[in-house]
Order: sequence, then C-alpha cells, then structure tokens
Amino acid sequence: MEPRDARLHVLLVGEGDLSHGAFLRRIAEGLARRENVTAETHVIDAPRGRRKRMIAPVPRLGELDLQPLRWRLRYSWHARRALRARADVALVNTQSVALLAAGPMRRTPTVLSVDATGRQYAALEYWRPRGRAAFASELPLEALERRALRRAAGVLAWTEWTARSLREDYGLSSERIAVVHPGVDVDRWSVERAVRSASAASLRILFVGNHVRRKGLQTLLSALPLVERPLELHVVSGDAQLDVPAGVVVHRGLTPGSDGLRRQLAEADVFVLPTHADGTPWAVLEAMAAGLPVVASDVGAISELLGDAGVTVSPKDPRALAAALRALADDPGRRAALGARAEARVRTHYAEDHQLDRVLDVLRAARTRPLEAAA
Repeated sequence: MEPRDARLHVLLVGEGDLSHGAFLRRIAEGLARRENVTAETHVIDAPRGRRKRMIAPVPRLGELDLQPLRWRLRYSWHARRALRARADVALVNTQSVALLAAGPMRRTPTVLSVDATGRQYAALEYWRPRGRAAFASELPLEALERRALRRAAGVLAWTEWTARSLREDYGLSSERIAVVHPGVDVDRWSVERAVRSASAASLRILFVGNHVRRKGLQTLLSALPLVERPLELHVVSGDAQLDVPAGVVVHRGLTPGSDGLRRQLAEADVFVLPTHADGTPWAVLEAMAAGLPVVASDVGAISELLGDAGVTVSPKDPRALAAALRALADDPGRRAALGARAEARVRTHYAEDHQLDRVLDVLRAARTRPLEAAA
C-alpha cells in the first residue's frame, strides 16, 4: 500500500437514484477534508421522459422484458463514459453500473462499491416475484456482473452479508474484498434527539421510504389496528400516489440528509421499516444515529446493521409487527435503552469519518495493485 501522505486523485462514479447520489457526494465531501486527496464526482442522473419509458417495466412481458438488465445497461453506458476522466483510482457505486466498464477498469484501477449482489437482489425478489422465466434476465445480468467484479482492483462490500455472497456466489477471494460500510455522520443525526417529547400520550411512529409497496407500508397500516394502543403514524415519502387512511400524516419534499428529515427523526418515538426487500437501507442507520429504537423486517443485512440494538420481525407479517410495536408502546424504558444502544452501535461500527479512512485505505491499495492481477 502506498503511504497515506501520497497525493491521490479519486474519480467517483455512480447513479443518482435514491440515496446513491447522496452517498457519492458525502464521500466527495469527506475526501475533500483529507490532505493530499482530491475527488471528482460524476453522478448519473435518472432518466426522464422517453429515456425513462425505454427502461420501464413492461408488465405484459413479465420477466421476459429484461427490465433489470436494461436499467443497468443504461447506467453502465454512462458510467463507462464517465470513467474516461483521468484519475489515480476510481470508486464506482455500485457494481450494477459497471457492467460495461471492463475496458476503462484496465486503464484506471477501480474499486466497486457493493451494497448487495445481483444474486441477492434476485433472491429478495426486489424487482418482482421470481417465476419460471427468471433466468432470462438473471443469467446475462450475472455474467456481466461477474466480469465487472473480476476486473475490479478491489471490492468494497458494505456488509458481511454482501461479502458472503461475493465469496460463495461469485467466487471472489477474501483478499479481494474489504467489508466496509460507508457510514453515517452520527453527530449530524443525533444533535436534535433531545427535542423529542417523552411524555406524549401516543406512540409516534415514523416510516421513511420511497417505493412504499416494496418498503412494506401496507404491512404497517395493517398492523396498526392490531396494536390496540394510542398511535400516530408519520410517513416520509416521495411517491406520487400514497393510499393511506385518514389520520396518517404524510411529509413530502424531505430530501436525504435534510433538516426536515432530521426533525422527523428527532420527534419520533420509534422508527419502523417493515420492508419486503432491502439490502442495506441507509434509513435504518440514520434512525439508529438519531437514538431511535428500530423495528424492521429481517431481510437483507438489516439484522447485521441492528445487532442487539433493534427489533426484527418477519416480513409481510402484520401480527408480528403489531406485537413488537405493542411491546415498545408499553415499555418506554426499553425504547430508551434500545435507542441508546442503537446510537452507540452506530458510533462504534458506522461512524462516517472512521469508515472513510478505511475506504481511503482500500483506494490506496487498489492504486498500487497490478491491474493484471484484477483480471
């Protein structure tokens, strides 16, 4: 590995969808605070108009429409062009947008940031239920993903859950994988925690997420009457259509990291994410950093993120979710203890500044690694 004081110019490339664009910008901001490190960021914007329609699902074709592959190829084409920029090393988030980058990765040592593998997304039925024709879209996608992973100078697995799939499903050696979650700015999320009222008569529940059908909002709505305790539900979502009953408070226009979102976390009693399919959701760590007890589905890497600082339930199970919420509604002391453990766990395992130092170590190692060794 090269010395830490060596000059390094990093090229950051990735999609702008969901929280990924915010992730790249946070990495760039963190790198700018390091001596002798500069960063250039290329965030690939989501398609609009005709281009958006070209990669949209075609329901009547089902799995045969190859929508996950079409979506990734569109982003990969733009990522390939962005990787032409001169840099000492590149970080591409995620491997899904590096499917066409084998050539550029030969010229510039490239680290792939992986929140979840294609195999894991397929197993979670992230896009749609898997049917008999699932292989039609999964096989070509996996072949391109394998090629990108082989050509990378290093792979940044956000969780051990991810790393296990990289080893067992894709055949990567442990030496090529660094298990490093990018982390969150704990102080930024925790400063407003004290404004939350401890004497409120009802339990204030917060749900945060776009694509609310996949995120399990309906499961939460079905669970609420079963809790049989005074409750109020606040929903933060950018979805255009939300079918929620009267009494549910919907907050729109709150962007990732915004003051408004932090305020909602500060005022909540419990954060709930009954998602049906997720890998490593940022929202869970942000709620933990805000000192909130978290109730979430046991899918993807969520149980790994939470450790003993939260409650997990089976997905699509309103009764199990209701029981977990009832227990927390009846026990303010347990809510406080879980929230304190959650914040402490984030500070220990997912503090952004410490994690960024580890990311930098991976990038420096990739810069000095012979490119032919990554093939």
